[in-house]
Amino acid sequence: MLGSTPDQVSTTAGPKIEPTTTSVASTDPALAAPGSTSLASSESPPGAEGWRVLASTGAGHVIWGTTQRPIIDHPEVVASYAVFDPTGLHAALFNGTQLPGGGPWVNGSRVSGAAEPALVAAFNGGFKFKHIRGGYFAEGREIKPLLDGEATLAIRADGWMTIGVYGKDLTNDGSWTSLRQNLPLIVDGGHEVVSVASEPGVAHIYWGDDFGGVVRDLRSALCLRRDARLMYAVVGPVDIEGLAAALVTAGCERAMELDINGSWPQFVTINRSGPTSAGVGLDPRMSHLDRYLTGSSKDFIALFDPALLPANALP
Repeated sequence: MLGSTPDQVSTTAGPKIEPTTTSVASTDPALAAPGSTSLASSESPPGAEGWRVLASTGAGHVIWGTTQRPIIDHPEVVASYAVFDPTGLHAALFNGTQLPGGGPWVNGSRVSGAAEPALVAAFNGGFKFKHIRGGYFAEGREIKPLLDGEATLAIRADGWMTIGVYGKDLTNDGSWTSLRQNLPLIVDGGHEVVSVASEPGVAHIYWGDDFGGVVRDLRSALCLRRDARLMYAVVGPVDIEGLAAALVTAGCERAMELDINGSWPQFVTINRSGPTSAGVGLDPRMSHLDRYLTGSSKDFIALFDPALLPANALP
C-alpha cells in the first residue's frame, strides 16, 4: 500500500543518497557472459556476501543471489539481488484478486494445477493502478491503456521476458502475451534517469512513499543487465534515487521500479523438500512467502522450468 502524498526526493527522511556515493562493482562475477559456469564461484564484489545458487533445473543452475551494502556512504542500505537468464526460464504474469481484479483469468491469483510442479520462483508486480499513469495487458485484454514512454515488463508466448520503454523498445504488436507498466525507467543506458523523468516541465511522477509519508523505504525493481541477464533487486531503506544508484552499481542497463513498502517487495524460490511446496525468501525482510502459492491480491510474475511445464498449462 502506498502513502497518500507524493514522493518528494529532495525532502527525504534522513540524508539524501546520491548516485556518486555508490561503491564500484565492476568486478561483479554475475557480469560474466550468459551461460558462464563461474557465476556462483567467482570472487564476490566489495561489500557482498558470496554469490549463491538459489535455484536449479535439470539444465543446471538458473538463479543466483547475493546481498551487499551498495552505497558506501550509507551502510544502513542493504540490497539483495537475484540474477537469472531469461532464456532458461519460462515467465508468466499472474493476476491478483484486487490488482487487476476482474477475470476470469487462466493465470489467477496463485500458481496451481499442472503448472505448479514446474514453478521455480516468483516475484511481485507493480503499483496499484491509482498510483500510475501506465497500463496493463494480459491474456489478450487491455485492462488499463498502455502509454508510450512508460517502463514496461513484457512477456512473450514462449515465456521470454524483457523490460523497455513502450513505444521505443517495444509495442503491443501481437508478439506479447503480457505487458505490465510501472512508471518511467529509472535506469537507462546504464545511467540513472530519475532526474530526467522528474525535471521541471515533465508530468509529475509518483515514485511512491512509505506508509507514514517517509520516502526512504524498502523498494523493489527489475533490470536488464549488461550481460543480457535479468535481475530482481530489493533495496532499502532508500528513496528513488538511492534505488537507481544501487541498480547502476549492480550492472543494470535498464531498470524499472516495481512495488514498494512492507511485505510487498518479495522474491521467492520454491522448496519442495517437505510435504508441500514452500516459498523461500531472497531477503530476510520478506514475509508472507507462500503468497504466490496460496493466493495474492496483487499481480506477480512466476518463473517456470520449461522442461517440466506441460503444454497449454499457461495462456
